[in-house]
Amino acid sequence: MSAQPSVLSQLKALLLRYRFIIMALVMAMLGFLLIAFGKNLSDGEIARDFGIALLTAGTLGIGVEFYTRKEFETLIAGRILEAIEGSSVPSKLDNLNHLLSLGNEMTSLGLRKIHKSNAPAIDFYGLLEAADDATEIRLLGVCMMSFTNGPMQTLLHKKLAQGCTIKFLTMDSDSEFVKLRAVEEERGLEDIRTEIQATNSLHRNFINLRIPSKLRQNIELRHYCLPATYLIVSTNKTMIVGFYLRRGRGEQFPHLELEAKGGGIYASFLQHFDSLWEAAKQAPVDLDQEA
Repeated sequence: MSAQPSVLSQLKALLLRYRFIIMALVMAMLGFLLIAFGKNLSDGEIARDFGIALLTAGTLGIGVEFYTRKEFETLIAGRILEAIEGSSVPSKLDNLNHLLSLGNEMTSLGLRKIHKSNAPAIDFYGLLEAADDATEIRLLGVCMMSFTNGPMQTLLHKKLAQGCTIKFLTMDSDSEFVKLRAVEEERGLEDIRTEIQATNSLHRNFINLRIPSKLRQNIELRHYCLPATYLIVSTNKTMIVGFYLRRGRGEQFPHLELEAKGGGIYASFLQHFDSLWEAAKQAPVDLDQEA
């Protein structure tokens, strides 16, 4: 019984691989039958002509399928030979070994992937949704505007109900370093300050008005008064690290996707977050107000 799914899957794969040949064979066989026995039908002449057409189409289909398959295999073999002839085989093997060793090193450090930007490739929603119950979720950024929409706030509420704790860390809109970030993003000071104030207000309203008082103690919003350097979205399984570089917003720059593992670089960024958290000031939260 345990081998049955394997046999069925192999049969399905075989049928998919040779589906065009099977269809062509069926057409050819049906055409032959119509030619041979169509005269016994009421419209024998039409059946015979239709049988000739099916036999011809089926035969041509089989020929074309085998020809194109052979041409494809020949093309692939030629490409492989061209790649090898460009330099010596030992040189190719050395390059391959170097790439493999580099990949193993990156894996040992916990690097899963490098994203060119955070949109649309990075699924922050899916990352948080995959967090286990009772996980500590860490969120760090300039203002974390992407965490103010309805679906994301509903998900944060759900994770709190699952026993998770959430540490929300954004830039203080009154910080002297807001001006520095405005210069780096080539934006007006009031523009970026207003954006940070408005987004922080949305975070506070979410915590004070939408989170029940019994869960509110498990989510905390703080503001840091230091230069913006990294974006961090972290769970017990995965961490996304972004970089606040010059001449653009943080979402425009590369992001690292890290695995939470011992001996990796995940721990260094976790330590950075915790250090900022300890130095940050706490935002006002109303624990008595009912949601």
